[in-house]
Amino acid sequence: MDQGGHPLYIHYSSLGELLPVLYPEFDWQPQRFVDKPRSTRLSWHSVDNHRKVVDGIGKQLGIIQVGERERERERERERERERDL
Repeated sequence: MDQGGHPLYIHYSSLGELLPVLYPEFDWQPQRFVDKPRSTRLSWHSVDNHRKVVDGIGKQLGIIQVGERERERERERERERERDL
């Protein structure tokens, strides 16, 4: 708002409404913009909660567990060698 964005809130009641209009090519998942009660929010003081968020992002991006990618590549090379025999 300090940068002059206030007029946008005349037309859009929330950031969750505004972002899809500005950047329609991105899947904003509007349900993520709903304010959750404090008791159900993740605590950033918990390492377990950090893991949950990072794992969720990894899953969305198709990232497999650290080290698993190299093991998968090795298995693939092994299958190629077996096919070549």
